[in-house]
Amino acid sequence: MSQLAALTRYRTLFPSLPLMLLLFPLAAQQSPARRTQTFSWNWRASEELESGQNAGAESKTLSTTDAAALIAALTRRFKSDPNPIKRAEQTRIKFVDLNGDGVAEVIAQPIGSDLCGAVGNCRFWVFQRADSGYRLILTGMAQTFTVQRSRTNGYSDLVLALHDSATEQELLVYRFGAGQYRRTTCYDASWTASINSEVRLKEPLITPCAR
Repeated sequence: MSQLAALTRYRTLFPSLPLMLLLFPLAAQQSPARRTQTFSWNWRASEELESGQNAGAESKTLSTTDAAALIAALTRRFKSDPNPIKRAEQTRIKFVDLNGDGVAEVIAQPIGSDLCGAVGNCRFWVFQRADSGYRLILTGMAQTFTVQRSRTNGYSDLVLALHDSATEQELLVYRFGAGQYRRTTCYDASWTASINSEVRLKEPLITPCAR
């Protein structure tokens, strides 16, 4: 039905309605519904770096030059420590190619109460190989992390999860832009239906951060 025919029909059926009200159904037909972007997080794919995955051991898989550059980059994170090289070698790491260029980035987390909280949230770093060594492209806090399927500017989005309680986590979403990862959004994940509920959910209830 053409717009003119539809308007004529509406005018016949509702002769007393103002013209603007008659035009509203037509505008609704012509305007496509906006798609609402939803946050998707596979909590089962979240990872926690293990103590055995330390830079001192894992860097042996790199060339001598790259291994020295990685330890040097980590050592700079501990410049106020009495033994920064030892702390660098003890830092937990994992190699993950975040941008698909065949050269893995380094995800790193230190150990020690000075850079970790009592509930297990520790400083979280991502390094990228560069001509001058390894450069820092993300710094944050996390207990676990998730490499998302979604990408921004060619890099996988990252979700850093902070442990709040046995049934609650804070999710910080990082996306790549202007040469580094930046925090963009925040969500709360809860495995209970309400604050006072003792029923644990099979899938977390995810809501935007209140703060």
